[in-house]
Amino acid sequence: MIIKKKALFIHVPKTGGISVGRLFNKGYKGVHKIPSKKNIKKYYSFVFVRHPIDRFVSAFEYQKSLTQNNINAHMKLRSRMRDMKYNFDKFVLSLTPKDIQTNVHYRKQCAWVLNGIDYIGRFENFDEDLKNILTEMGEADKIKHIKKHNPSKRRDIQTYLKTSGVVKRLRDLYADDFKKFGYPTLPEIK
Repeated sequence: MIIKKKALFIHVPKTGGISVGRLFNKGYKGVHKIPSKKNIKKYYSFVFVRHPIDRFVSAFEYQKSLTQNNINAHMKLRSRMRDMKYNFDKFVLSLTPKDIQTNVHYRKQCAWVLNGIDYIGRFENFDEDLKNILTEMGEADKIKHIKKHNPSKRRDIQTYLKTSGVVKRLRDLYADDFKKFGYPTLPEIK
């Protein structure tokens, strides 16, 4: 979450938040806090969301890539991933709602997105939505500086969704996100 120029950006992990943060603050590291309703009303607030399954795959690949030096906050699930030899299907089927709730990268997006947020952008429409936000904030001069940071390095999403059990489990775990943000249950990723 960053607050600048009477604006509140809620950084949902794996939705382009590093890019947004660096646009406003060169040294931005990212703070993953759920905002208070008081702050939502006080500032122009915005957030980006992403298709829940695409975001999950991105988080899975990100956690696979972590080095020993930066895994402390993610130790429990990353250890499970390693024990399962980074098998995506086994990992998904092992997850509980508590696992999802306690890890910021897997937490449901609707937990971050409170009622009253002024603009909900979509990762799938990132550049256009960010231009709209910047224009609304009077920061249109920053539009030419939009640069994506930390992009996912992964295979095509369909290669992760081989079994109906995995798809069903992800649909169940993220049912609230699908409903709140109106995403189709299977991503249409190019």
